[in-house]
Amino acid sequence: MKRFELIILFIVLLIGFILRLSMINIAIISDEIDGLLYANRPFLSIFQREEIKINPPLHLIPLFFLLKMTHNIMFLRFTFSIFGVLTIYITYLIGKRFGVEIAVISSLFVAISLKMAYSSILLRQYSFFVLFSSLSIYYFHDLYYEGKNHIKYIVSVVIALYTHYLTFLILLFQVIFLLKKLNKKVIFQTLTILVFIQIPAFVLVLMGMININQELPVLHPGPKTNFDPVDAFLYVFFGLLLLINLLKKNKLIVI
Repeated sequence: MKRFELIILFIVLLIGFILRLSMINIAIISDEIDGLLYANRPFLSIFQREEIKINPPLHLIPLFFLLKMTHNIMFLRFTFSIFGVLTIYITYLIGKRFGVEIAVISSLFVAISLKMAYSSILLRQYSFFVLFSSLSIYYFHDLYYEGKNHIKYIVSVVIALYTHYLTFLILLFQVIFLLKKLNKKVIFQTLTILVFIQIPAFVLVLMGMININQELPVLHPGPKTNFDPVDAFLYVFFGLLLLINLLKKNKLIVI
């Protein structure tokens, strides 16, 4: 990266950082309070949230450990805002693959976007979701065009998926692009990736079998379940697809 590019990138990141820093002292909202209450419980209770089918709980894990150090809201928001600034940098890297001008303009849009700045300082899942979904796009480019960075792609998608369910939409289009290649090797890699993505869902289901609900105060009363049929279906479905593909590859079945 040339010196001039580094200066431009630094200016863009600085603008985004200052804008986010100016917002960390705004009044706390009810959604943040809800997350703080859950993150302040015993660790395993994070995976027992009543509204887990609306918002996955992964973003509560770093919040859980941060609350062990401090309860200062401004410090907590400052920490979350760092993920927002990192998103600006990832956007720059994605845009640079199409030209430096596109990289600067796209990252600048992210930096000065009031909505993105506000969302990134909230103690919610948004800063994590945007960052890791952007990372998945960045590594998907490597996977699609060069067939590399499989592990980094998997990790970024898994984190994004268990931070916000909108990741399924991003994943859907990525899979469609991979399948367009009509390459058996790529299809096999895609199915393998999808199976790996469902492993954390299986872990969550196992954790859900640990009966700790009776020890926890309920913020939002409602029906409880320790079994998520959606996750279970996806895990079994993609597992069967992988098994069928392996059998076909070894010529044990013909379809």
